[in-house]
Amino acid sequence: MDPTKVFVLASLILVSNALHGQGQSVFGQAPFQIRTEIGIRFNQNLGYENPELTFAVTPELNAKKLYVRGSAFYRTGNKLQTGNGYSTGGDLEAYFRVKRLLFGGGVTRGNLVTSQFQKGTTHPLIGGAVEFRVGKHPSRIFAQYLLRGSDDTNGLQGVRTRLEVDVHRRIRIAPYNLGVYRFFPSNAPQLGTRTGYSFSAGVSYVLWSGKERTGN
Repeated sequence: MDPTKVFVLASLILVSNALHGQGQSVFGQAPFQIRTEIGIRFNQNLGYENPELTFAVTPELNAKKLYVRGSAFYRTGNKLQTGNGYSTGGDLEAYFRVKRLLFGGGVTRGNLVTSQFQKGTTHPLIGGAVEFRVGKHPSRIFAQYLLRGSDDTNGLQGVRTRLEVDVHRRIRIAPYNLGVYRFFPSNAPQLGTRTGYSFSAGVSYVLWSGKERTGN
């Protein structure tokens, strides 16, 4: 079976178990939330015009031993070679919690559409996070490695980090999301690899949350 499908199926099973009361949330947060998010992204050497705007809906499960988040997004972003374009896609990440450490991974899917071509890729990712507080505010910093996956056109892979701070029970800011990627020119791996960078920031708001529990 496709490893991506195995990961998605396993994540859904874990979510189902957690939602049936196995564990409680941490930081006193609700065990399940649905957020809406808006962000802005800048990139260098990745072939897009700056800036890009991202709109997303993000469900999040935060149980005692498990943290799972998904995302469905739409992103503006004209390709330099065509002067137009946009991207859609989604992410699914699942982590086991050991005290204030998260260990796990996920999968991300992206679909690029322009007037001249379309491209779809799926990338597995592995990583972890540290949970802490900034004053009274629950926070997480993630470090992930994005694997090449199905991207045979450019072979994109690299490292990305993300900081999140809950400044209010409904409002979360992501002051930075930094990515450093290696890739080769389209369909030309013989030309060698290049390096590209992305930087984004955003804010999310809780549209709906389950019953809040007292956590550790």
